[in-house]
Amino acid sequence: MKMIRIEKDGIFLENYLEYLDTWKESFPDNAKDFANLPYHYDLSDRRCPHDSWLESVSITENGSGPRSSNRKTTIEARFLGSYHDGYFSLEYVNVAEFDIGLADRSENLSAGGRGDWIVDEMSLADNRLISHEIVFSRKGAWYVLCQDIIYSWVPLIN
Repeated sequence: MKMIRIEKDGIFLENYLEYLDTWKESFPDNAKDFANLPYHYDLSDRRCPHDSWLESVSITENGSGPRSSNRKTTIEARFLGSYHDGYFSLEYVNVAEFDIGLADRSENLSAGGRGDWIVDEMSLADNRLISHEIVFSRKGAWYVLCQDIIYSWVPLIN
């Protein structure tokens, strides 16, 4: 994380929120909407990503043209909300780089997986791309460099 500080006594967002306010018009529309959701960092809101759990992730590399020289990578992730009363999904469009920390054979993720989503940070990168980082409580961090991020929330209906 470049702007968010995670310390023993809390998570400090001030620098990051200033950055978002200054540069928000430079983000692609979908990523800007996700970063600036009024509840994104509001721990009292049920839709806040904090404490959510990764449920699934899918990586797709579609190709077109001769010998698939024009491949495009998409990552789709689904998270169970922190109150377990809804899901949200993130679709990373035209992924250029990623490290989502898939488990190696020496790790036992069956005992709680990655753990809770702690905090995330989005920033502008070179070539009109955006960087998105997520820190989890158990299994480190997740990094995706892409063209846009599409977010959607789906409440569970009882």
